[in-house]
Amino acid sequence: MPTATIGHITRERYEQIVAGDRELVGQMQRIQFTIGDHALEIEPMQPLGGAHPALGEDLFSVEASL
Repeated sequence: MPTATIGHITRERYEQIVAGDRELVGQMQRIQFTIGDHALEIEPMQPLGGAHPALGEDLFSVEASL
């Protein structure tokens, strides 16, 4: 019985590639969340209002702080 192929590779190799790629995508997502967590630790979010500071407060952007 001939081996099933997908494109130019065996089904087994295809499944290995897809499993590896899914792991890489998961790593990317974890990396992005970790970087975001680190950024929030360095520069916590501003109080509610964002671009509209409370009376007596200066507008202070994340870009300026970094």
